[in-house]
Amino acid sequence: MKKIVTLILCLMSFTASSEFYYGVGYLSASSEIDDEKFSMGVVEVTLGNTIDDSFSTEMALGYGVGGDEIGSGRYAIDAEIESSFALRGIYHINDNFFVNLFWTKLNLYAEDYRGRDSSGSGKSIGIGLGVDFEMSEENNQKIRLSYDIAKCSGCDDDDNVKDHFISIKYLF
Repeated sequence: MKKIVTLILCLMSFTASSEFYYGVGYLSASSEIDDEKFSMGVVEVTLGNTIDDSFSTEMALGYGVGGDEIGSGRYAIDAEIESSFALRGIYHINDNFFVNLFWTKLNLYAEDYRGRDSSGSGKSIGIGLGVDFEMSEENNQKIRLSYDIAKCSGCDDDDNVKDHFISIKYLF
């Protein structure tokens, strides 16, 4: 993991023809474990680097703002995202439509019906794919809508876990 972050930071800092941009947005992270569905919200800040007309990289840090109850009755667990970290490589098909490859890690907080909690456990989603649609505004400001999907790499093989991410970001 440290090698990946170092490689991306070096790539971002040593590219002479690059253009940095920043962003803020909201991410809805939804998961399906067998038939159980739940979702949690994250506010993200983004640092991006446009390397050329067809490729860019992004790094995003997030803070959880909403949780959900997983299960029901005495087996219910209240869960929320404490923080998140994501790396993304974006290929620009044209000025408005992109595809991306991403890796993300979520730090979760969970509490059971008896009040026992578990904090700081990282859930490595692994690598996923997504599509982005961007609308340009004045002064190089943009609004981006994204849909990403991944299969949980840190989950048991018995679980049929799919993670979906829908986000809206304001880039400047």
